[in-house]
Amino acid sequence: MNLSCVVEDISAGGCRVSVASNRIEGGVGTTIELDIVSKGVVFAGTIVWLHPGEVGIRFGAYSLPTSGPEHRGAP
Repeated sequence: MNLSCVVEDISAGGCRVSVASNRIEGGVGTTIELDIVSKGVVFAGTIVWLHPGEVGIRFGAYSLPTSGPEHRGAP
């Protein structure tokens, strides 16, 4: 499921995002990928709390570039 959100707070350990929908697939403990298109990064994370219209995410150990040769499949 893709869901648009707004990153409200972010740190090295995680973030709080606002969502327009209260329908979040999964729940606390669900692994997600947060794609921040404007910065060209994808963060792996885990949902650690849910409130109406907000989600708390703890980041995993990596981020992936979403542009550049490694993303386009170049050798």
